[in-house]
Parts: sequence; C-alpha cells; structure tokens
Amino acid sequence: MSTFSASRFAQALAVQFISDDSGQDLIEYALLTAIIGISGVLILKTLATTMGSAYTARNTAGQNAWQPCPPQSVGPCS
Repeated sequence: MSTFSASRFAQALAVQFISDDSGQDLIEYALLTAIIGISGVLILKTLATTMGSAYTARNTAGQNAWQPCPPQSVGPCS
C-alpha cells in the first residue's frame, strides 16, 4: 500500500510544469503583443504632444508675421 506524500506530489508537479512547454508560444505572443501595444501608446502620446507644440509654434509665428493692409489701400495691399 502506497502512502500519499504531498512533497513528492509537489515535486513531480513542478518537474512536469517546468518540462511542459505546450503553452509557451501563446504566452510569448501575448507578452510581445502587450509590449508592442504599450510602447505604441507611449510613442503616440509623446508624438501627439510634440506635434501639438510644433503646430502651436508655427501658428503663432504665422500670426505674428501677418501684417494687415493699411485702411486706404485698394486691392491686396497695393
């Protein structure tokens, strides 16, 4: 008659878990997808901030460079 040994069962389970790689590909793809997704969000957030600052600076420079026509001029600033 054999007796149940919890430590032997845990050891056998650990060995089986370490040697079994049937779900490894799925986990690797999930981790890769998560890394790409997180880095994409961070990059797009930084890019949006940078583009917004550049657009604002360009718009301000364009508005500051604009000179209105004098009130007596005829045509496009003759």
